[in-house]
Amino acid sequence: LELSTTKMRSAIGHRRLAHIREFVSMSKQPLLKRTSLDSYDEQLGALTDHLCQMQQLVEGKEGLVNQTLEHRIYCGRCGCWNQLKSLVSGGGQCSLCGGRVLVLGWVEAPPDAVGDENTAPALSPSS
Repeated sequence: LELSTTKMRSAIGHRRLAHIREFVSMSKQPLLKRTSLDSYDEQLGALTDHLCQMQQLVEGKEGLVNQTLEHRIYCGRCGCWNQLKSLVSGGGQCSLCGGRVLVLGWVEAPPDAVGDENTAPALSPSS
């Protein structure tokens, strides 16, 4: 009788242990899902912050470019002041006399390309 009681208690103990293990594994599953969602939300928030910072940086750089394009450059031939954006769009020529005010591109190889003539683009004289 004692042996059968011990076996019954042992069987009940094993069932309880299996039940507890199942309960623990089931309780971990929502925790993992919640942790994954929290991690996803954190990453999404960090990415959103990064995109906002990059947008502000781009807007600042665009402002600097627009400000630079508004600069005026003096034509030594006729004395006219030309905006940089009109010189860039007009091929570097003065809007009044047509003389070359701005050279676009390199006339010679740039200083960092000296000795590397194979990769430097060959420019033809245009004026």
